[in-house]
Amino acid sequence: VTHHKAFWSPAKFYEGPVHYPGQCIADSDWNKYIDTTNVPLMARLNEENARGFYNKDTLRSIIQPAIDKAKEYGLQLYCNEFGCLPNIPEEMRLKYYQDVTDNFRENNIVWASWDYKGNFGIVKWDSENKKTSAPNLNLIKILAE
Repeated sequence: VTHHKAFWSPAKFYEGPVHYPGQCIADSDWNKYIDTTNVPLMARLNEENARGFYNKDTLRSIIQPAIDKAKEYGLQLYCNEFGCLPNIPEEMRLKYYQDVTDNFRENNIVWASWDYKGNFGIVKWDSENKKTSAPNLNLIKILAE
C-alpha cells in the first residue's frame, strides 16, 4: 500500500488496486494483475506479504516486539521515517496514516514522517518546476494531532 507504483521498486510492475484496511492485494486482483513470471515483483510481493490482511491491529503487531523490548529496558522508541505515497485513494491513505500515528501515540513512540521533495504528499511536489506547492491539510491534521 505505502509504495504502490513506486518507480524505484519492483512494486511498480503491479498495476492493480491495493486495499487498506483489508487484504492488501485481494485474491481476485492477484489472479487478474500479477505476472508470476516477474521474479523481482514476486520477490517484493512475497517479502511484503502483499496478500496479507492489514489494519491498525496488524500494524501494531508488527511493531509490538520493539514496544515490548523498549518497555523491558525503559527505552524511548523512535520511528525515524514512515509514509505512504499518494498513488492510492486519499481516503485509504489518510486511514493508513491515522492508524500508524494512533499506534505511535498509544505506545509513546516518537516519530518523523517522510516527505522528501513532496513525494509522500504532505506537500505536493511540482517536478516540472522543481518546487513544492499546496500542503495536504487533512494529512497535516492527522500528523499534528
